[in-house]
Amino acid sequence: MADLTVTTTDSVTLQGRKYGNEHTTTITGVNNVVHAVSVVPNATQFNVFSFGSTTQGFSQFVASDLKYMRFTNTDSTNSVFLTITNDEGTGSPPHDYANLEIPAGTSFVVFAGQLKVHGSATFTINDMYRLQARATGGDVIMDMFIATA
Repeated sequence: MADLTVTTTDSVTLQGRKYGNEHTTTITGVNNVVHAVSVVPNATQFNVFSFGSTTQGFSQFVASDLKYMRFTNTDSTNSVFLTITNDEGTGSPPHDYANLEIPAGTSFVVFAGQLKVHGSATFTINDMYRLQARATGGDVIMDMFIATA
């Protein structure tokens, strides 16, 4: 078992004065990590990761074992839309979905137990079924990192 250290730093200098902060979080109990860089095609859903209740592999994880996820859009112009579908436990999934935009040059980060989606689709990180990505305006390179128990 290992610890994952996540550090967030922001800094800006305005009129000669520096502002910003650094925050470090330690996530314990990490047994598996997957780090991948992949091209997300323009206007086409791309299967990124799937989730199950017992199976774990390179691209499939046990949702309740998730500790941390980061998706970084490395493009300087185009957005990526991350589609999260859920498994509510009745019938065949997926049941509902949420679309999250990751604008050019930004990241979407989730810490274990912290993703809660409300609205027409209501679910938590433990209900995830599949993550898909779709670029808009052109192919995009996305950097992905997942840590599980």
